[in-house]
Amino acid sequence: MKFAIRTAALIVMMACAGCNTVPEGQPDASAKTMDRNAIRDAAKEFCVRRVVKENNMSMEAASNGCGCYANRTASQMSRQDITDFRDKGYFNDATAKRAMLALELCNVPKPN
Repeated sequence: MKFAIRTAALIVMMACAGCNTVPEGQPDASAKTMDRNAIRDAAKEFCVRRVVKENNMSMEAASNGCGCYANRTASQMSRQDITDFRDKGYFNDATAKRAMLALELCNVPKPN
């Protein structure tokens, strides 16, 4: 499976780790079937791409921090957090808070 990283759902997921507003519209259909591992893998891939683009870093340099971020965030998601993500296509408030902390703990630059 090509990761659903190209989907709007994952772009919203990462972009809204620090959002104060809720995204509008329907979640991408691929979010509805993602399990914890798929969320983790897609979050890492999107994080690497975002960090490389926004911070002019190599993919290798971004990979370690983004892997740390994705592992921390996905491993701390409860069943309800995963259900909420599948239903809405973005992190709920609890997961978004943990994601922002994971960015900081893993030394990943926050989204611009």
